[in-house]
Parts: sequence; structure tokens; C-alpha cells
Amino acid sequence: ILRVKRTHSIDSTVLAVLEDFIRQMRAADRHVIICGLRPELLDALERYGLVKMLGRANVFLTAPGVFTSAKQALHRARELAGASIDAHGIDTSESDEPSYQI
Repeated sequence: ILRVKRTHSIDSTVLAVLEDFIRQMRAADRHVIICGLRPELLDALERYGLVKMLGRANVFLTAPGVFTSAKQALHRARELAGASIDAHGIDTSESDEPSYQI
């Protein structure tokens, strides 16, 4: 899970590195989830084709509340990995606030 909430801009070098990382993880039968995306970063990832590569279910926009998109991402990771990840004690309950998953 990559949390990018404090990222304000992204350039083509970072996009290329991210693309390579996603390809490496897929080759190793791993998943990449990105959360805390601001709309302008989402646009950049979409234009570069990374949202399609990741799958929309693995991309979460920043949302109101403390760590809301991170909790959504952790919930998604549990879906993908099953009970094999050690996240005991981390609150991943869904908030009453609206979801901003894209």
C-alpha cells in the first residue's frame, strides 16, 4: 500500500518508476494499492495508464476523516491477501463517512 496523501505533484520520471514497480510486483504475484490520492494526481495516473494497470479497485482517493482512504486500502489488501497479513490491532472498520473509492 502506497499512501500518497502528502504528494502534491508527480513527474514522468516518478510515473515511469511507479510503472516499473507495479510490473515487478505483478511478476512476483503481488499487488499494489495506492491510497490518499488527490484528484490532480489521480488524473496524472489515469493519463499515464497506471490506474488501468493497478485496477480501479486498488486506487483510493483521499477522503474526509483520519486515515479513511488508508483504512479502505488496508481492507482491500485483506481481501486480496486473505488472513495472511498481520494487521491485528489496526482499525479498518468502514467509516460512516462517504466512500471516495474510484
